[in-house]
Amino acid sequence: MECIMSQNIRIFGDVAVIEMRRGFYAVIDEEDIPIVAQHRWSMSGSGYATAYVGGGRKGAKFALLHRFVIDARPGQKIDHRNRVKLDCRKANLREATDAQNAANKASRTNIYKGIFQCAITGKWRARIRSNGKIQNLGHHATKELAAEAYNRAAIALNGDFAYINQIEGS
Repeated sequence: MECIMSQNIRIFGDVAVIEMRRGFYAVIDEEDIPIVAQHRWSMSGSGYATAYVGGGRKGAKFALLHRFVIDARPGQKIDHRNRVKLDCRKANLREATDAQNAANKASRTNIYKGIFQCAITGKWRARIRSNGKIQNLGHHATKELAAEAYNRAAIALNGDFAYINQIEGS
């Protein structure tokens, strides 16, 4: 059931949806509405919900919604479990190191994370970074086999922070 709380926040069950400009929406827990509704949220160029909060125009500070709802300390790193920057429900947010946050990022290419094709052999090579060092995970006949090798290593090294490739056909 939908209940309109304010001009730009709607409740769906125990989840609240903040309507922002240009058709974007951020999701928060219903319990966070009182603190969030006091500000006008918009999406930044990097894909996060942001607002100016605090004192008057000169005293206002730039805030990221995901850090705002959990009252993150300065310097504290916050990771989105599901990698959706506008999903700011507390169950989706967790403290993380830079390495854990990087482990939870998807591939920047349209290929699986942690694999690339060897120009000489044509085989697919898998590798993963751990403790600042690259670990080679071998050469594989297909990109899917290489992605599976990466997934196994990611789970072993990064646990809950591991990004798991979604392998076609499995």
